[in-house]
Amino acid sequence: MVFKLKVKMRYFFILAFLLVSGCNKEPDLQQEYWIPTDAQILKAKEIARRYAITELKVSDSQLSKMKTKYWPEEAEKIINIQFYDPEYFPDWENGVAAMGGFPSYFRVSVNVKTETVVDHYASEE
Repeated sequence: MVFKLKVKMRYFFILAFLLVSGCNKEPDLQQEYWIPTDAQILKAKEIARRYAITELKVSDSQLSKMKTKYWPEEAEKIINIQFYDPEYFPDWENGVAAMGGFPSYFRVSVNVKTETVVDHYASEE
């Protein structure tokens, strides 16, 4: 009887410790991981489009028919915007791995803190 009581008390203290230490809380994803806001994504796309026209010399008409996907890089608060021409990449929504193909595929990386382009990939090969 004493043994069963000690085991029950041990489980009680373990459960109490877990509750007090916060292990039962839902994770705060905004704090643990950086998830860009809709406003940050729209701003990054705007900066990337302007860069594509002015620096990569993509025509406005070409750019208007392109589809985009993005992925964030948490450490530097960078949003990578990938541009796909759906005529050449009809399966673009399923995570197409594209190498080369510019101007039908290219990527522009935007730092959302400084609102500047930090890198791009635009290879014809």
